[in-house]
Amino acid sequence: MAQAPLRKPLHKRWTVWLLVILALYTLLGFQVLPWWLERALPQQLEQRLGWSASVEEVTANPYAMSVTVRGLDASDGQEPVLRLQRLHLDLGFLQLFRGLVALETIDLDQPYLRVDLLEDYGINLLRDWRAHNPRPEGEPQPPQSGSEGEPARLYFGRISLNQGEVLLRDFSKAEEASFEIRSLDLVLNDLATFPNENGSGYRFNATLGEQSLAWEGQLNLVPFSSSGRLRLENLAATTIGHFAAPYLPYELRQGRLTVASDYRTNTRDGLTLETSNGRIEISDLAVATGSEEGDTPDLALAALVADSIGFSLSRRELGVGEVSLQGLDARVQRAGDGSLNLLRPFADDDQTGETGKADGEPDTGAGQPFRWSVAWVGLEQSRVQWQDAVPEQAISLDLSEIQLNVEGLSHELAEPVRYDASLVAAGGRLSGSGQLTLSPFTLEAGVSAQALSLAAAEGYLKELAALDVKAGQLTLDGDLDLDGQTEPLTGTFSGRGELTGVALARTGEDRNLVSWQSVRLEPIEYNLAPARLEIGSIALASPEVRLERSQSGALNLIEVLAGDDPDDPQGADSDRGGEDGDGFIFRVGEVVLQQGTVNYTDRSLERRFATRLHQLSGSMTGLSNVTPQKGRVNLSGRVAEAGDLTVEGNLAALGSDQTSTLDVDLDQLSLPLLSPYFARYLGYTVDGGKLALALDYRLEGTQLSGTNHIVLDRLELGQSVASEQAVDAPIKLGLALLRGSGGQIELDIPIDGDLEDPNFQIGGVVMGAFANLVIKAATSPFSVLGSIADLTGLTGPELSAIGFRPGSAELGEGEARKLEALSQALNQRPGLVLDIRGAVAPVLDGPELAAQGGALEEALDQLAADRGETLQRQLTETYDVDSSQLYLRDPIRDAGLGEDAELVRVPVALQAR
Repeated sequence: MAQAPLRKPLHKRWTVWLLVILALYTLLGFQVLPWWLERALPQQLEQRLGWSASVEEVTANPYAMSVTVRGLDASDGQEPVLRLQRLHLDLGFLQLFRGLVALETIDLDQPYLRVDLLEDYGINLLRDWRAHNPRPEGEPQPPQSGSEGEPARLYFGRISLNQGEVLLRDFSKAEEASFEIRSLDLVLNDLATFPNENGSGYRFNATLGEQSLAWEGQLNLVPFSSSGRLRLENLAATTIGHFAAPYLPYELRQGRLTVASDYRTNTRDGLTLETSNGRIEISDLAVATGSEEGDTPDLALAALVADSIGFSLSRRELGVGEVSLQGLDARVQRAGDGSLNLLRPFADDDQTGETGKADGEPDTGAGQPFRWSVAWVGLEQSRVQWQDAVPEQAISLDLSEIQLNVEGLSHELAEPVRYDASLVAAGGRLSGSGQLTLSPFTLEAGVSAQALSLAAAEGYLKELAALDVKAGQLTLDGDLDLDGQTEPLTGTFSGRGELTGVALARTGEDRNLVSWQSVRLEPIEYNLAPARLEIGSIALASPEVRLERSQSGALNLIEVLAGDDPDDPQGADSDRGGEDGDGFIFRVGEVVLQQGTVNYTDRSLERRFATRLHQLSGSMTGLSNVTPQKGRVNLSGRVAEAGDLTVEGNLAALGSDQTSTLDVDLDQLSLPLLSPYFARYLGYTVDGGKLALALDYRLEGTQLSGTNHIVLDRLELGQSVASEQAVDAPIKLGLALLRGSGGQIELDIPIDGDLEDPNFQIGGVVMGAFANLVIKAATSPFSVLGSIADLTGLTGPELSAIGFRPGSAELGEGEARKLEALSQALNQRPGLVLDIRGAVAPVLDGPELAAQGGALEEALDQLAADRGETLQRQLTETYDVDSSQLYLRDPIRDAGLGEDAELVRVPVALQAR
C-alpha cells in the first residue's frame, strides 16, 4: 500500500497567508480605519484649527476603496463652524496604475460652513489656521503660483456638493451683517490637473433668499480654459451695497440685479476672455446721495434691460445690442452755490487727473484702442424733477412722460448718432429728433415745444424783471444746429414761435401789468456766434399794458426791470450792432400790431389822471440795431372814447445816435379828461372843450427835440382848485386872449430834452410851457394883443391906453389904429371884454378948459366921461364891436401922459367874461 504524500504546514501555505492578509485587510479596512478616523479627524481639527469636533460615524469599504463620514460637527469654542451630514470618498484604484492619484467620487451632503469677515478684514478660517500652525523660523516661503515644475497628476471623477449652506458674517463694518447662502449644489465631472481633451463639466447653484447663482460649463486646469454660462439672479441692493458701499458714489436704497452671460476663457497664449449672449437686468432701483432713511431717493428706476452683450479682452471690444430703461425717476437739485446733487459725491474726488486714472496707475490701454458699441438705447415713461435754488425765487419743474431713443452709439465718436426724444413739461410737450456726434460735438435737431406754461419758468423771468407770470403758453417749432468743432460753440436756430394768453403782473400785485392774446414770430433765424437774431414778422394781437406813474413820478415799467445799474458806464452800447458786425445784431422785418391797449394812470398829480389808448393797430417795419438801416412806423388808435391818434415816421437803428423822426396827430380828445393837469398848472378844472395835437419830433440818440402844435377848441374852465404849482393870475383872461375868433386856442410849443433824464417828462414839459403862455397872457394881456397886431407897429404897452388931445374928446393923431387893433382882438375873441375908464390930466386939460370958460371942476369931470363914451361909441359904430364886450368904468382925473406929453392917455383894460 502506497504511503500518502506529506502535507505542508499551514504556515508554509501561501493560500493561508493570503487568507490572513485578506482577513487583516478586511479588519483594518472595515473596523480599524473607521475607528481611527473617528478619533483622528476631531484630533486634527483640534490640533490644526483649534476646533472641538465630533464624528457620528465613519464607515469604510476597503474593497470599494471608499470612505464615508457621517455627522461631522465642529465648533470654534463659541459657535458651530463646520458641519457635514455625509462625506463620501471613492478612490479610483485602477487609476494608480496610470500614475494618477484619483478620486472617482467626492460627495458632500448638506455641508455647513461659517465664514466670518473680521474687523481687520481677516477670515476666521485663516485666523484659526495661523494661530495653530506657526511657521518655524528659517522655513522658506511656499512656492508662488506660476513657479516652474509639473503639478501633481490628480484626477477627480465626480465631485458633488448637495444642499450646502454657508453662513457669511461681516464684522468689518459698523453695522454687522450676515448672509445665509443655501441650496448650494455643485457637480464637477472629470476634473484633472493634466491635459484632458474632454475637459471637465461642471454645474454650480446657490441661493441667498431670493437671490441665486447658476453656473455651468466646461473646465480644463492644464492649460487653464473654461467655457459656459453664468447667471446671477435677483442680487439685492442691500447685498451689493454692503460690500461695495466704499466704492459707490451713491447709497443703494433698493433694487435687484440679474446678470447672465456665456463666456470662454483660456491662458494658452496669454489670458483671453470672450463673452457673448450677455444680459443685464435691473429692477426697482433706488439710490440717494443722502444717508437719512427718510430722504426721497435721488434716482429711481423701474427696470433696465441690456441685451446681446459681448466682450472680447484680446480685441478690447465691447458690444451691446439693446438697452431699455423703464420708469426712470430722477430728482435733480441745483443748490444756491450752483452744485448739482447727483454730482456732489464727485466734488471732493481730486485723486484723478484728466485721464480718470489715479496717480501712478499704469496705463493698460497703451496698445490696441478699446472699441465699444451700443446698437440702441431706449428710455420710456420716465420723469425728472428739476429744482433750482439759484434764482431768488426757487424753481421746480416736473419733466414727465420722457421718451428717448438713441441709435448707433459707438467709440467712433465722429460718426452720427440718431435720436428722438419727447417729454411733458409745464403743461405742454417738448420733442426733438435728429442726429449728433459726440466728438467733435455737433447736433442737428428738429425741435418742437407745444403749449408750454410760462409760469413754470417764473423764477428765471424774475432774474430779469420783478414780474409774476399769471398765464401764458409757448409754442415753438424749428431746426437747431450746433457745432463745437471750433471755439466758441457755433449754431443756428430756424423756425417759428408763438406766445399765447400771456398775462404778467408786477410782483406782489394782482392786476395785470402786461398781457396779450398772441405774439407770433415767423420766421425766426438765430445765430449763436456771432450773435444774430432775425425775425421776419412779429404779429402782436390784443396787447394790453398798464402804465402807471407813482406819486414820486416813477414809472412802473421802469421799476420792474431788474439788474440795470444806472451808474454803469458800460452796457449802453454793449448790445449795439454796427457795420462791422461786432456785438449782438438783430433785425425785424415787420411788427404788426392789432387792437392794442395802454391804460395810463398818473398818481404824481394832486388829482389822479387816467386814460386809455385803445384800438391801437398798425405796423413797424425794418427794425434793426445795424446802422445805417432805418425803419418805418405807421400806427393808429383811439385815446379815451373819441380821440383819434395816428403815428408816422422813420426809425433809426436802435441804440444808435442816428436820427428818428415821428409825426404824431391826435384829434377830438375831450379836454375834461386833462382836468388833473390843468388843475396842477393853472388851478382850474376843465368843464368842456376838445384837444387836437400835431407833434413833430426828432430823436438823435436819447436827445429829443421838436414842436407841439396844439389846438384847444372851445375850452371852458371849471372849478377853481388849490395847487402849489399854479400861479395866482387871471387864467381865464389869459385863455380868452389866446383864444381865436372860432373859439380855438392854437399854439406852437417847442420841446427839447434828454429821454434818459428821469426828470424829463414830455407831458409835463408841454403842459408847463402851455401854462406859462397862459400866465403870460393873463399878466400881460396887451403884449399878446401886440403880437397879434404887429402889422400896425403897435406894442402891448401902447395898446393899454388911448391918447386924446388936451381939453378935447378927440383922438390924437394915429390913435385910431389902436382902436382898430383892439376891435380886431375883441371881434376874434368873444370871451374878452374891454373896460374903458374915461380920464383927464389936469396938467394938460386944465389950461385948455379954462380958456373955454366955465367951472373947471365940472368941465374936467364932463371931459373924462365924454372920452369914455367916445371910445365906446367908436368901437361899436366904427369897428362893429359887440356892445356886450364893452364896459364903462368910473372916470378918473389922474390920466397918464404920452411920451411927448402932448396927449392925455385914457386907460383901457382887458378882462374875461
